[in-house]
Amino acid sequence: MPWIEAAKRVIARGLFLLLLLCAAPASALPMTLYANGDAIAGFDADDVAAAVAAGMAEPFTVSGFFGGQGYFSVVTPDGIPGTQGSSKLNPSTGTSTWTLQIADDTPEALLQNFFLVILGHASNDPLPYETENVGLQITTTEPWSLVRNAAATSQVYLAYSLGDLDAGVDYQIPIEYRVGQPLFVQSGEYVFPLYMIAFLSLPNGPEVPEPSVLALLGGALAVGWVTRKRSR
Repeated sequence: MPWIEAAKRVIARGLFLLLLLCAAPASALPMTLYANGDAIAGFDADDVAAAVAAGMAEPFTVSGFFGGQGYFSVVTPDGIPGTQGSSKLNPSTGTSTWTLQIADDTPEALLQNFFLVILGHASNDPLPYETENVGLQITTTEPWSLVRNAAATSQVYLAYSLGDLDAGVDYQIPIEYRVGQPLFVQSGEYVFPLYMIAFLSLPNGPEVPEPSVLALLGGALAVGWVTRKRSR
């Protein structure tokens, strides 16, 4: 009967659209992760779980975090535009760009499949921000991901993928600050928290670096800090 054939066509189209939706890449949802207030580094376990539930990939475990070793530094300007908030329900916000600076003599082995790893709130922050209130807004898809260090798997960090890099070049990393308390103000400008960072090179994929890279890095977790640099 004609109506049966028409119904079959409608059902077939519906199944086709459903398959397309299932095959489509996950939407990049914004999520805010706050630092783990109970540990030296890492991000809050509940925030990590919420990000994974929203579609972010589970944390992958790697070895070979390093703190720059004279090859890398990250600076961010003062005078970051933002808004004052009061709590995690109404957080203070800021939009900035971190600049990754790479020395001219950086070995190529350190620049392959490169990640900037944000470990959490810097322990040497001169401003008394409460660590559990120091956060970032990220997206649930690349270039952001979640990562664990094989030497300390209880903590989860944020990683920003930059791909293969070149020595002597600067790279930009967009940052969305979220702070669950009022911002400090100095000389009429908002001053945001400082963050601990590390770097990661994974030429062979997300498992572990090749032995020569591990030997070059020293293997253990090394910590650096984002440096404030006044805009000119």
